[in-house]
Amino acid sequence: MAQPKYAANPGLPRFSLEKLSPREAEVASLVACGLTNRVIADDLHLSVKTVERHMENIFGKLDIRSRAALAAAVAFNHPARATPGD
Repeated sequence: MAQPKYAANPGLPRFSLEKLSPREAEVASLVACGLTNRVIADDLHLSVKTVERHMENIFGKLDIRSRAALAAAVAFNHPARATPGD
């Protein structure tokens, strides 16, 4: 039986970003790049309140509690999305 890819890395996030809607995934990627809610809202032409709601949904779906944990999850699951300046 094949070992899961997480077996060698027990400290890494154990969830899939596939749980997120396309917009939530986009917001998560921008958070992983270190952008603030205000900058994300401006970039996506959303209100800050809408970005905050997306963040609440993301945290709930992935069962995480911090932007740092979200950034780690994005970097682990999609390394190219977590590269600032792309």
